[in-house]
Amino acid sequence: MPTLILDTAQDYAAVALLQADQVLYTEVEPEKRQSRVIMPMVRHALHQAGVAPPDLVRIVAATGPGSFTGIRVGLALASGLVTGRDIPLTGFSCFEALRAMGEGPFEAAVLPSGRSQPYYIEFDKPDQAQQPEVEQIRARGKTYVCWKESFGLDGAQVITEETLLSGFIKLAQTADSVSVPPLPVYIRPPDVTLRP
Repeated sequence: MPTLILDTAQDYAAVALLQADQVLYTEVEPEKRQSRVIMPMVRHALHQAGVAPPDLVRIVAATGPGSFTGIRVGLALASGLVTGRDIPLTGFSCFEALRAMGEGPFEAAVLPSGRSQPYYIEFDKPDQAQQPEVEQIRARGKTYVCWKESFGLDGAQVITEETLLSGFIKLAQTADSVSVPPLPVYIRPPDVTLRP
């Protein structure tokens, strides 16, 4: 009854295979071109764990926020893997993975965005992810969990792991195996525009 986890939302690609609560395999590739590496990583993970694709009972995918292209690559692969099969596809945000990695409770999460304004969410308002200035976040006075840095937020718990994969593993181990449409978490529009 293996579950495949895909995380391509940040500046790396990560794959994990679970069998109930046992982690069968993990791999992280610090490659920003997730579209080149994720499918070979999935094939390798299945081979190493001795799992055939039809044996998978669930797919879990990171929904962002993060790299616009990375999010789309991971969700497209996850959707393709469940097409024509009666297995659930569950999406979790990077904020949820970060919260699962910490020792909460937390009211809010902060992720680096590669820009001066980090990604931010208050957990009681899960549909209102945003990208405010750090000073605006600080003024809210919440209990924070942050990834890789504190952003100058007093009392923030900083998770220093290089990836969010362990958070996605915890979520997959504790969440119901129901299919939740994995909607991407895009906070800002893409940097690319089409010319007429």
